[in-house]
Amino acid sequence: MVNVRVRVHSGHMLDLAEALAWTGFRVDDVYGARIGTVEDIYVDHETDAPCWILVKMGRFSDAHALLPVRDAVAGTGHVWIPYEKDLIRRAPQIPAGMPIAQELERALCAHYGVMSSRGAEIAGLPANALTAASVHGPPPMSANGAHGQSS
Repeated sequence: MVNVRVRVHSGHMLDLAEALAWTGFRVDDVYGARIGTVEDIYVDHETDAPCWILVKMGRFSDAHALLPVRDAVAGTGHVWIPYEKDLIRRAPQIPAGMPIAQELERALCAHYGVMSSRGAEIAGLPANALTAASVHGPPPMSANGAHGQSS
């Protein structure tokens, strides 16, 4: 018998240290299809509370997706998200590590249907106001001035 410890976060504030512990965890969609791996946690610009999970999509891809923290379920080495893989692939994109402005975050909230929670929190801010940022910040600049791994 496998003993898996699972913790549901819906309805209570997730602790930043707990969310950061998810880094490197496998992420699966609502049906158990592999989405990718947790690469970073994005926090609210004002409160530092975790609000988004940055997931690297697939092993050999440079694509990333931001997923809402609020309904994630975590177990040992694993995070489950209540969204279908196809919906996640169609989400608004952001370069890994870059901060999120209100306009993009509202688009993400609308895409995932979390306007009544996170979307309401940021609704009164200007479109260009920064609302969330990566805990680890942007990736280092390469020699050619692009974000990513230097060669």
